[in-house]
Amino acid sequence: MTSTTTFHLVRQGTAAKLGANSTGTISYAVLIDADRTEPFIALTGNDGGGYFSREAVPISALRRCAGQTDTDKPLGASAFKPAFVGRSTNNGYFAVAALCAEGLLNRVQRAGPGRGQPLADAGFWDDWCAQVHAQAAEQGAGLPVFQIGKPAAAEPAADGDRETAATAGEGEAAGIKSAAFAEAGEDAGQSQADETTSAPADADEAGQAGQAGEGEPEPAAKPRRRGKVKA
Repeated sequence: MTSTTTFHLVRQGTAAKLGANSTGTISYAVLIDADRTEPFIALTGNDGGGYFSREAVPISALRRCAGQTDTDKPLGASAFKPAFVGRSTNNGYFAVAALCAEGLLNRVQRAGPGRGQPLADAGFWDDWCAQVHAQAAEQGAGLPVFQIGKPAAAEPAADGDRETAATAGEGEAAGIKSAAFAEAGEDAGQSQADETTSAPADADEAGQAGQAGEGEPEPAAKPRRRGKVKA
């Protein structure tokens, strides 16, 4: 993927991970598309170092996932994996953490035996979308630009323009990186294939996924036997 998709940053947030053995937080961004028609949520960071898919997920896709769960089973993180294009094991777990922080999902007490954190739809989707649109309208043209994808290489600057670009700051002079994009990390611009294929999960997320049948952590490599050294 070499093209970029441009959004506007409405706000950023952090959320505690929900896994039973999870520690730390994830960070996320609430975005709105360039035409300001629909809000999106993008995972932007994980203080545990585990991989996840850096993509803007439409709130409508997350809402559909919340409404398509089996009524005989509690709503869980695995229900939200289809909302992502990427295949990282952590996507669903980190997404529900962000949705809980935004008040769109509620944590509930498990009624019986089982694993994982059961969740409930808070029924707040319409009001939440209205709030995001209102916040975007209030900021008007001042909304920072937030890009998903790998920016195209910029043309070399003329000699007379290099000093100006250096003064303005790398990225900002080219108009391709906002402060929010920089905070998410340079790797936020990598393609989804680079970040979601064969990506190990956090130890706690991978363990929870294995218990729930969502996936298994990669097996450790067997040590090689050393041959005898001839004299």
